[in-house]
Amino acid sequence: MNSKNNEGFAIVHENPMPSPSSLQMEHDCLLVLANELLKQLPDKLTLSLEEILAPRDTEENAKKQPRSQNKFILFRKEYTAYVKKQDPDRAKSMNTDEISKGTSKHWETLPPQGKQLFTILSNIADKRHRMKYPNYVYKPQKKESKQTFSEETSFEETNHV
Repeated sequence: MNSKNNEGFAIVHENPMPSPSSLQMEHDCLLVLANELLKQLPDKLTLSLEEILAPRDTEENAKKQPRSQNKFILFRKEYTAYVKKQDPDRAKSMNTDEISKGTSKHWETLPPQGKQLFTILSNIADKRHRMKYPNYVYKPQKKESKQTFSEETSFEETNHV
């Protein structure tokens, strides 16, 4: 929001951080909406909403503030539980890449209500994250560039005459 002071200069008012109580109210409303939408879905979820929304407990998360879970991450958690329940032996042999590919294919066939549910769940996860980590700022780490073979080894080293 901008306004002008007596000298004609623009004053920029940053949006204040939502109060914890307003975040809690938004969270609660979204949770009611998610539960109502869940009743309309043709298939039941494998995990409860609380299990889907629970952040992973890892040593890395204990050391630094984790990112908020997005809708695909939440859906992947549900899909992984579904695969483990349907075919436990196959699930044990699947690697992360296979699970991600299966999740992606299943996401594409999900009806709009299913995608809407996971969008709402990601909003709930975001509200919870903002309440738990009110000063969190995402700071992406730059990946180190990979050296190519030509950068690592000179021409002379590869051509032993």
